[in-house]
Amino acid sequence: MTYDPADTQAWVDTVHREALVSATGLDIVTLTAVEQHIVNGLLKAAEDFPSRDFQKLTPEQLAKTVSYMGKFLDEIHRLAEFARGHADSRPEIAGDWMRGLTEAQLRQVLQWTKDNADAAKSEAERLHADERTG
Repeated sequence: MTYDPADTQAWVDTVHREALVSATGLDIVTLTAVEQHIVNGLLKAAEDFPSRDFQKLTPEQLAKTVSYMGKFLDEIHRLAEFARGHADSRPEIAGDWMRGLTEAQLRQVLQWTKDNADAAKSEAERLHADERTG
């Protein structure tokens, strides 16, 4: 895909999607279609619920069925969010990855953070200087 300044977001999305496919094998377009099929299946099951004879199910069976459907949808949604590059939405997991880092790895992450902040500051200063001269 060639870069079109008028459609920067589409270009970024395409590059991001292609990078994810290359790095992980996950294609967000396909994953989203899978997620939608699952949602459609759950909707069909939900539409069918009123016609079911729930007296044949024990409360435990009914609770397990509903719980499994919800868990499955949550797993698929979190996988789709991961493939989109978003962090895990579970609060107990979101920041936990740093605990597994060694001291050297943590120093590297901190260095990358500093480097990114320095680069952003330099870019902002350059843009500000360009505005004054241009």
